[in-house]
Amino acid sequence: MNPFGHRARPARDPLRRLDAEAVVWLATVGADGQPHLVPTWFSWDGDVLWLYSKPGAVKVRNIRRERRVRLALGDALDDFDVQLIDAVADLPGAAPNAVAERHRRKYARRLRSLGIGWDEYLATYSQPMRIRPLRYLGWHGRGPSWQPAAAPQMTPALA
Repeated sequence: MNPFGHRARPARDPLRRLDAEAVVWLATVGADGQPHLVPTWFSWDGDVLWLYSKPGAVKVRNIRRERRVRLALGDALDDFDVQLIDAVADLPGAAPNAVAERHRRKYARRLRSLGIGWDEYLATYSQPMRIRPLRYLGWHGRGPSWQPAAAPQMTPALA
């Protein structure tokens, strides 16, 4: 069993996606009740997703007010093969060193191509965000769909 409460499947396993994807879409809710959706870099430590943000970003302000978020990752062009994850977010003062190092390694090539050093990145995106998955919804188009074994489409993440 994995943290999403179902057996892993190689092609559509959300854990495999969390290890492989470069970008996750993060949805938060504004004070006016409107959704705010942004793509963002992230690192997965096996239990939670870690993001770094500018401290004054809309997503940070929204999470201070409402910790419930939704994430989306996958390829909508691949027959809508997308995973949605309901989660709860918090804003710790710092991320563990192992998380920062994992994030640095994951995005080192992209940062170099943008001419941004790691220290500059951390100075700009100084607010870590810890996002704990609660439940998962696999979304798939017309092709053969995969459902978690012996579970409803929406499953508790941490039973």
